[in-house]
Amino acid sequence: MPKGKPIEIWFQDEARIGQKNGIVRQWARRGTRPRQPADQRYENAWLFGAICPARGKAAGLVLPFVGTASMQLDPAPNMPTDLS
Repeated sequence: MPKGKPIEIWFQDEARIGQKNGIVRQWARRGTRPRQPADQRYENAWLFGAICPARGKAAGLVLPFVGTASMQLDPAPNMPTDLS
């Protein structure tokens, strides 16, 4: 890197949000095992955010799935926001 070239420092965080159904319980007579189908579907979203405090800029992405291609995305040019 050439001398005198400014360096931007960005801080990044990520999170997965969503719901996955837990244990299904039901009342039944002692000694019986009633059938209780459980819903195995689930929905998730991945949130990625970055902030540059020196410039007062922030960026974020909300993605329905994450893979190699999505990890190569740069949120900064996609959604610049002024924090001031």
